[in-house]
Amino acid sequence: MKGRVLAGCLAVVTVACVCAGAAWALGGTDRVATLDGRAITRDELLFQMGRLDRTSAAQGDLPDQALDEIRSTEATLDLAREDGQDVWASFQDFLDEVETVNAARASAHARGEVVYGPVEYTPQEYYSHRLAEITTALEKDLSARPGDPLWVGDAEVRQAFDDDPGAWSANATTYEYTELELPVSADAIGDESLEDVPGGRLSSGTYTGGTSTGVNPRDQELQAVLGTLEPGQTSAPVVGSSTLTYYRLDHRNIDEEKAFAAYAPRIRQSLTGSKLRRLLDRREGASDFTVDSAAVDAIDAEDVQR
Repeated sequence: MKGRVLAGCLAVVTVACVCAGAAWALGGTDRVATLDGRAITRDELLFQMGRLDRTSAAQGDLPDQALDEIRSTEATLDLAREDGQDVWASFQDFLDEVETVNAARASAHARGEVVYGPVEYTPQEYYSHRLAEITTALEKDLSARPGDPLWVGDAEVRQAFDDDPGAWSANATTYEYTELELPVSADAIGDESLEDVPGGRLSSGTYTGGTSTGVNPRDQELQAVLGTLEPGQTSAPVVGSSTLTYYRLDHRNIDEEKAFAAYAPRIRQSLTGSKLRRLLDRREGASDFTVDSAAVDAIDAEDVQR
């Protein structure tokens, strides 16, 4: 009797151990890294690897780039949680969110309502879309008042403009130029003045950046060419269907106050984005990130393409 009981106990223990071992194996295989106590799963890593591979955004080792992306995203999500935003807590939560959003969009579309963007997001599309929304909300919320971590004061904006006014002056610059138009078959001109080149049509003009909507091909050409020249310098020939056109910049005048007024909002936005990136970099650096190298190395290219 005791033998049968002992044998039964051993059988139960054996089955329990096998089950526990199988569960441990599944969990161990699924976890490829740990970030501040949160398990990074193989599926999450494959998702990021596939996303980066498809967009050609990866530089260097693809798994390492994907792990960096996960770490960067988590820093953004963690800050968003502190900001009071409703963001996913795990990769499975993210996939569930995609499914919920797609179901709502499909339902609205079926009712004849206007659905902006795709009716159904792929997980990769939704990831990019949602992360952009979260980042925009962080920039807005954390820069609203003096003392906020992303606050940019007027003095900072002015200093950024004064450090490189040329970078912010395209729409407030007036160019006086001379233009020489030659037949497309003409030889390239040498160092002579445009006025001394025979057989061409010479004219002069003035162009002020930002005076058109930007769809005028002529304005686009003038901006592209004149913006690269120094006063007295002549451009390389602009080749048209039947003409070669040379431009010489005679004079350039920058209305700095007009330029500052026009570009101050864009400069402020740029500085806010830079401050957010630095803040996230510090948070990433302070995170506890452990990678299971063996689990990562076991992933091959076929896994990413599935």
